[in-house]
Amino acid sequence: MRLVHASLPPGTYGTVVAVLDEEGVDYTVMEAAGDRYTHLVTFPLPTSAVEPVLERLRDVGVDEDAITVVTEAQTIDSRQYEALADRFAEEAPSEDRIAREELKSTADQLASTPSTYVTLTVVSAVVATAGLLLDSAATVVGSMVIAPLIGPSMAAAVGTVIDDADLFIAAAAVGDYTTEAAASKIKSGSPLTVEFEPTDKVVDAVRAAAPALDMVCFKAEVDDEQTLLAEAQALRERTESLFVVANEATVMGAASTTVHLVGSGPDGPISGEKSAVAAAIIDAVVTARSEDDE
Repeated sequence: MRLVHASLPPGTYGTVVAVLDEEGVDYTVMEAAGDRYTHLVTFPLPTSAVEPVLERLRDVGVDEDAITVVTEAQTIDSRQYEALADRFAEEAPSEDRIAREELKSTADQLASTPSTYVTLTVVSAVVATAGLLLDSAATVVGSMVIAPLIGPSMAAAVGTVIDDADLFIAAAAVGDYTTEAAASKIKSGSPLTVEFEPTDKVVDAVRAAAPALDMVCFKAEVDDEQTLLAEAQALRERTESLFVVANEATVMGAASTTVHLVGSGPDGPISGEKSAVAAAIIDAVVTARSEDDE
């Protein structure tokens, strides 16, 4: 059993109440102080009903900008709740299903702080090294227990499942062309012509799936600098990216590079070792995102 508290942005009260009435949910409503939210609605739900009901509320405007709190309830005395529990027991017999908000909160708790992550990783590496030098399997296994990798891995998996991302850096491009699979084995001994077809652009697919997602794209060309910058600007406008990192493809495999941050960052190119250029790109991402938040 769960007790849901949801703040309602202006203009959503009527539609939210209509959704709850349609779902057969008991609720209480209080007026909220301030201009950001107009009402606070509280209602009990069976565990399996939380996500479907909240999904309907998201559709009518109770989105990520609203405050939604889901807590565990010990006892709920309501005939309407009992009918609701029976209905969702038939529709979703598994009680293991939890709401997106609960899943996200649990995942956040699994992820370590940066300082804890670095410290435990270093300690784990030292213990693993000692285990290898001592030829001790038990010590190596112990280092795995110390390593803080399971929590972040599970949190990353949850983030992927619930589509919870606020930044996409497309630092590598998939193949620009592909071929159709042959219907049968291709016999050898005769000339062969292979036809290539353009692949779908990943950045375009990501932008279509997440219109509000911050993006940083990369553009590499072998043409002159003027053409490179023009194509990078066109890419930025098409994908609505924070900026596009443009560089010549001739630097691939080299230790140093020169890039242009089209749409953000300092005027002129950034040159140096690739690690230093990467750090400058991350700084530009942080600056661009902070400017968007202001």
